Amino acid sequence: MGKVVATNIKKRKRPRRKWPMVVGGILLIFVILLLTGFFDVEHPTIEGNERVTDEIVMENLDMHEDMNLIWYALTHYNTKFELDPLILSAEVFIKWPHNILVKIVEKKVMGYLPYMGMYLCIDTTGSVLDSVHEIDEDTPMLTGIQVQSFSLGEAIDTEDTERFTIMLDCLNVLEKYELLAMTDEISVARAEDVHWRIDGLDVSIGTTTDLDRKAAALKEILKDTNHGSGILHLEDLNNQIYIENTNS
Repeated sequence: MGKVVATNIKKRKRPRRKWPMVVGGILLIFVILLLTGFFDVEHPTIEGNERVTDEIVMENLDMHEDMNLIWYALTHYNTKFELDPLILSAEVFIKWPHNILVKIVEKKVMGYLPYMGMYLCIDTTGSVLDSVHEIDEDTPMLTGIQVQSFSLGEAIDTEDTERFTIMLDCLNVLEKYELLAMTDEISVARAEDVHWRIDGLDVSIGTTTDLDRKAAALKEILKDTNHGSGILHLEDLNNQIYIENTNS
């Protein structure tokens, strides 16, 4: 018979899993920090706004003082906010653990349209950004359009649709060639006889045919600081370009 040999075999103990305890500890710390106001934002930092107040920006983005940063991030993730008509875009950056930065890009006022004793602030899309009684000298007056009614953030209501489109084309091309800040007035009273008043010149461009070329030619002429004053005729670039002296 075979010999039976007694052995003393110890059973291996299964290692205790520590990760549930670690996760639980982290969650406990997180909850404590959450309840103690560690993630509270005293006041959001807002940059880039000049015409729109911090209060309006915060209201648009559903922010308030002493709000909880984590709760805001969870409840407003990928939310599309309805912004003030003056705001083009708003970017929100979370600065952990207790700060939030909002970068604002405002829509730019490109011209003033007279209306019932005040001035409507117009952007390059023809939308009304605001209505004011005092104007900025670096922004042109827009004349030749009759406004019937308006709503903030929307294009004006007018029967002069053709001339309104011409006015927007002028605004965009003058902005493109960095001439808008020098322009005092854009007159579209007649679609075939458009005028720009800029740097002492009454610039007669006729129609908006070759508008880019006309703006480029004007920019070259204005480089000569001794260009004089009068009516600058840019109606037809294929013919003579000249300044008509109106003082005599």
